[in-house]
Amino acid sequence: MTKDTDIKTLLERIVTDSCMETGSNLSKYSVKVMGKIRRYKSMKSGYYVQVQNFTNLTLVKNSNDNKYFRYYFRCILFEKRQIPLLEICKWTPSYGSVEDGKVIYRDDDKRYKGSFLERMITVMNVVNLKL
Repeated sequence: MTKDTDIKTLLERIVTDSCMETGSNLSKYSVKVMGKIRRYKSMKSGYYVQVQNFTNLTLVKNSNDNKYFRYYFRCILFEKRQIPLLEICKWTPSYGSVEDGKVIYRDDDKRYKGSFLERMITVMNVVNLKL
């Protein structure tokens, strides 16, 4: 799995499975091309999906309420790596810029329990239930 289209297809499949499991609307979760992130200098290509529990970013930023969040589910391919990295980043708008988001899961780090798919399903369920 070393082609750009392969990692996009992988992420699209994970999103589709998550939406089927949670009953979510698949059109809400489009896979987007990821721009370069300064901490990933050797990134070849990447895609991400946003899952968030708000619709108006300006109101949420001004509210200073930490109950609003945006998760970035990323699939990243690096120059010297055959297998893409699956990563989840959580950003709370009231805490600052998107760059201040915190990585909460990497599939290559054994400290994190659960799978990428399980975590995506959980976040989608939280958003659907408006918790």
